[in-house]
Amino acid sequence: MLKIVLDMAQLPVNPLMAICTDALQRDAKDRYGDLPPGIGLEYAELDLKEYLREVFFREKGAYYALWEENGKYVSALRMIPYSDGLLLHSLHTHPDQRRKGYAASLIRAVLAREGDKKVYSHVKKENLPSILLHEKMGFRKTAACAVYLDGSWDENSLTFCREKQGIWT
Repeated sequence: MLKIVLDMAQLPVNPLMAICTDALQRDAKDRYGDLPPGIGLEYAELDLKEYLREVFFREKGAYYALWEENGKYVSALRMIPYSDGLLLHSLHTHPDQRRKGYAASLIRAVLAREGDKKVYSHVKKENLPSILLHEKMGFRKTAACAVYLDGSWDENSLTFCREKQGIWT
Protein backbone atom coordinates (compact mmCIF):
# COMPACT_ATOMS: atom_id res chain seq x y z
CA MET A 1 0.00 0.00 0.00
CA LEU A 2 1.28 3.46 -0.95
CA LYS A 3 1.92 6.09 1.71
CA ILE A 4 2.82 9.65 0.73
CA VAL A 5 4.82 11.71 3.23
CA LEU A 6 4.92 15.48 2.77
CA ASP A 7 6.98 16.58 5.76
CA MET A 8 9.59 15.36 8.21
CA ALA A 9 7.09 15.09 11.07
CA GLN A 10 5.13 12.39 9.17
CA LEU A 11 8.20 10.40 8.11
CA PRO A 12 8.70 7.02 9.83
CA VAL A 13 12.42 7.63 10.31
CA ASN A 14 13.55 4.31 11.83
CA PRO A 15 11.83 2.12 9.21
CA LEU A 16 13.22 4.40 6.50
CA MET A 17 16.76 4.02 7.84
CA ALA A 18 16.31 0.22 7.72
CA ILE A 19 15.11 0.40 4.10
CA CYS A 20 18.11 2.54 3.12
CA THR A 21 20.69 0.54 5.08
CA ASP A 22 22.88 -0.37 2.07
CA ALA A 23 23.11 3.23 0.86
CA LEU A 24 23.79 4.45 4.38
CA GLN A 25 26.59 1.92 4.78
CA ARG A 26 28.12 3.06 1.46
CA ASP A 27 27.87 6.70 2.56
CA ALA A 28 29.43 5.84 5.92
CA LYS A 29 32.36 4.14 4.19
CA ASP A 30 32.80 6.97 1.64
CA ARG A 31 32.46 9.90 4.06
CA TYR A 32 33.53 8.45 7.38
CA GLY A 33 35.78 5.54 6.46
CA ASP A 34 38.37 6.57 9.03
CA LEU A 35 35.85 6.09 11.87
CA PRO A 36 34.61 2.81 13.38
CA PRO A 37 31.80 1.46 11.14
CA GLY A 38 29.04 1.94 13.74
CA ILE A 39 29.95 5.58 14.30
CA GLY A 40 30.28 6.23 10.57
CA LEU A 41 26.82 4.73 10.05
CA GLU A 42 25.36 6.98 12.77
CA TYR A 43 26.87 10.01 11.04
CA ALA A 44 25.51 8.90 7.66
CA GLU A 45 22.04 8.57 9.20
CA LEU A 46 22.36 12.03 10.76
CA ASP A 47 23.43 13.43 7.37
CA LEU A 48 20.36 11.93 5.69
CA LYS A 49 18.00 13.23 8.37
CA GLU A 50 19.53 16.71 8.12
CA TYR A 51 19.24 16.69 4.32
CA LEU A 52 15.59 15.65 4.51
CA ARG A 53 14.76 18.26 7.15
CA GLU A 54 16.82 21.18 5.84
CA VAL A 55 16.72 20.65 2.07
CA PHE A 56 14.37 18.01 0.71
CA PHE A 57 11.12 18.71 2.55
CA ARG A 58 11.62 22.47 2.06
CA GLU A 59 11.36 22.01 -1.69
CA LYS A 60 7.82 22.79 -2.86
CA GLY A 61 6.26 19.65 -4.34
CA ALA A 62 8.77 17.21 -2.83
CA TYR A 63 7.49 14.06 -1.15
CA TYR A 64 8.53 10.65 0.06
CA ALA A 65 6.63 7.62 -1.22
CA LEU A 66 6.71 4.49 0.91
CA TRP A 67 5.40 1.02 0.12
CA GLU A 68 3.89 -0.93 3.00
CA GLU A 69 3.43 -4.67 2.86
CA ASN A 70 2.06 -6.79 5.72
CA GLY A 71 2.28 -3.88 8.14
CA LYS A 72 5.94 -3.06 7.37
CA TYR A 73 7.54 -0.46 5.14
CA VAL A 74 9.60 -2.33 2.54
CA SER A 75 10.44 0.18 -0.20
CA ALA A 76 10.83 3.95 -0.47
CA LEU A 77 11.60 6.66 -2.99
CA ARG A 78 11.75 10.43 -3.08
CA MET A 79 10.04 12.61 -5.67
CA ILE A 80 11.17 16.17 -6.28
CA PRO A 81 10.41 18.79 -8.95
CA TYR A 82 12.93 18.57 -11.79
CA SER A 83 13.33 20.25 -15.15
CA ASP A 84 9.94 19.96 -16.89
CA GLY A 85 8.60 17.24 -14.60
CA LEU A 86 9.59 15.32 -11.49
CA LEU A 87 12.67 13.38 -10.47
CA LEU A 88 12.29 9.92 -8.98
CA HIS A 89 15.17 10.18 -6.58
CA SER A 90 16.74 7.59 -4.32
CA LEU A 91 14.79 4.34 -4.76
CA HIS A 92 15.49 1.77 -2.04
CA THR A 93 14.07 -1.57 -0.94
CA HIS A 94 14.93 -3.23 2.36
CA PRO A 95 17.64 -5.84 1.67
CA ASP A 96 15.48 -8.66 3.08
CA GLN A 97 12.55 -7.68 0.83
CA ARG A 98 14.24 -7.43 -2.56
CA ARG A 99 13.16 -9.38 -5.63
CA LYS A 100 9.56 -9.55 -4.42
CA GLY A 101 8.17 -6.82 -6.69
CA TYR A 102 7.82 -4.13 -4.01
CA ALA A 103 9.91 -1.49 -5.82
CA ALA A 104 7.87 -2.11 -8.98
CA SER A 105 4.62 -1.77 -7.01
CA LEU A 106 5.86 1.47 -5.47
CA ILE A 107 6.94 2.95 -8.79
CA ARG A 108 3.69 1.85 -10.44
CA ALA A 109 1.64 3.55 -7.71
CA VAL A 110 3.68 6.77 -7.88
CA LEU A 111 3.47 6.90 -11.68
CA ALA A 112 -0.31 6.38 -11.51
CA ARG A 113 -0.50 9.21 -8.96
CA GLU A 114 1.49 11.51 -11.25
CA GLY A 115 -0.56 10.74 -14.36
CA ASP A 116 0.99 12.11 -17.54
CA LYS A 117 3.70 14.19 -15.87
CA LYS A 118 7.22 13.55 -17.08
CA VAL A 119 9.16 11.59 -14.49
CA TYR A 120 12.95 11.40 -14.68
CA SER A 121 15.32 9.10 -12.81
CA HIS A 122 19.10 8.83 -12.53
CA VAL A 123 20.51 5.31 -12.23
CA LYS A 124 24.12 4.23 -11.75
CA LYS A 125 25.40 2.54 -14.91
CA GLU A 126 26.48 -0.55 -12.97
CA ASN A 127 23.06 -0.99 -11.32
CA LEU A 128 21.60 -3.44 -13.84
CA PRO A 129 18.62 -4.48 -11.64
CA SER A 130 17.50 -0.84 -11.36
CA ILE A 131 18.04 -0.20 -15.08
CA LEU A 132 15.90 -3.22 -15.94
CA LEU A 133 13.21 -2.16 -13.45
CA HIS A 134 13.05 1.35 -14.92
CA GLU A 135 12.72 -0.06 -18.42
CA LYS A 136 9.97 -2.43 -17.23
CA MET A 137 8.12 0.56 -15.74
CA GLY A 138 8.14 2.41 -19.09
CA PHE A 139 11.21 4.60 -18.60
CA ARG A 140 13.53 5.16 -21.55
CA LYS A 141 17.17 6.19 -21.42
CA THR A 142 17.48 9.84 -22.48
CA ALA A 143 21.08 10.66 -21.53
CA ALA A 144 24.35 8.85 -20.84
CA CYS A 145 24.94 10.94 -17.73
CA ALA A 146 22.95 12.50 -14.90
CA VAL A 147 22.48 16.21 -14.27
CA TYR A 148 21.50 16.81 -10.67
CA LEU A 149 19.31 19.51 -9.19
CA ASP A 150 22.36 21.55 -8.17
CA GLY A 151 23.68 21.47 -11.77
CA SER A 152 26.44 18.93 -11.10
CA TRP A 153 27.02 16.04 -13.52
CA ASP A 154 27.61 12.35 -12.94
CA GLU A 155 29.20 10.46 -15.82
CA ASN A 156 28.67 7.18 -13.92
CA SER A 157 24.87 7.44 -14.11
CA LEU A 158 22.22 7.35 -16.81
CA THR A 159 19.13 9.54 -17.09
CA PHE A 160 15.79 7.86 -17.75
CA CYS A 161 12.44 9.49 -18.49
CA ARG A 162 8.87 8.24 -18.43
CA GLU A 163 6.89 10.66 -20.58
CA LYS A 164 3.42 9.19 -20.77
CA GLN A 165 1.55 6.81 -18.60
CA GLY A 166 1.66 3.39 -20.17
CA ILE A 167 0.82 -0.14 -19.33
CA TRP A 168 3.16 -1.67 -16.77
CA THR A 169 3.75 -5.34 -16.29
